[in-house]
Amino acid sequence: MNEVSKHPHKTKAVEMQRRGLRPEDVMRRRKLLRLVIVGSMTASACSSTQAADLALDITGDFGPNTTLGGTALGMNTSYSFHAVFDPSNEVFHMPGAGIFPVKEFAITIAGHGTFIGIPNSDLNAVVVDPNYHLGFYGAGLVDLTATAFFLQQYSTVSLSFNPASPTPTTFIDYLGTAHGAFPYVIPLAGGANALAIYDFAGTVFTASLVSVPEPSSPSLAILCILAYLSRVGASRRSGIRSALRPPRPTPLGPP
Repeated sequence: MNEVSKHPHKTKAVEMQRRGLRPEDVMRRRKLLRLVIVGSMTASACSSTQAADLALDITGDFGPNTTLGGTALGMNTSYSFHAVFDPSNEVFHMPGAGIFPVKEFAITIAGHGTFIGIPNSDLNAVVVDPNYHLGFYGAGLVDLTATAFFLQQYSTVSLSFNPASPTPTTFIDYLGTAHGAFPYVIPLAGGANALAIYDFAGTVFTASLVSVPEPSSPSLAILCILAYLSRVGASRRSGIRSALRPPRPTPLGPP
């Protein structure tokens, strides 16, 4: 056995010399690899966060006694709302039912425009299945004490779900509307004061749970990007950029 093979570290050093690599070049390339891994993990974490939320989309008609900014609508008026929530953030559980704080809320009221709701402790999405004591599928909004609420009732759904951690589905075959104490009040942004729901009308109400593929808040995307860029900047300042340049040849002659 020759002298070099008796010492593995010498073999590695000779191989590095043969390839024209210096120890500092190897370390820089390792740092670059770590940077790529960190970037991938950051992107994965942001993607997971983006895919987490659901939205409860409901359409129907308010009755004439419901008020917008303190003024009664005066007639049956169509509406549609989009309520975004985190299906893993159940704040109150009952058998067959789940209640989730709404993170974002937008409602369009025919003839009046689109309004943004102000999230608060009494703005919560609620979903139920037949295991709930009422015995139907349902979706709606509820306050924190489950005193003021409305729940659109349906006989079936396109895909079954667990109310404690719901997944996308469409509610099918509208049966009616169950409700608690009225009014159910939703504060509105932009000087619109509030929507106070006193009644519903009509016989066609649709409801569905849909995935929210992108961040419901633009700031979430910005935070993910900034987190990644800060890592890139720190690594570049430590010399990672030099690893992208070709290594300098190292003579193989005797020292």
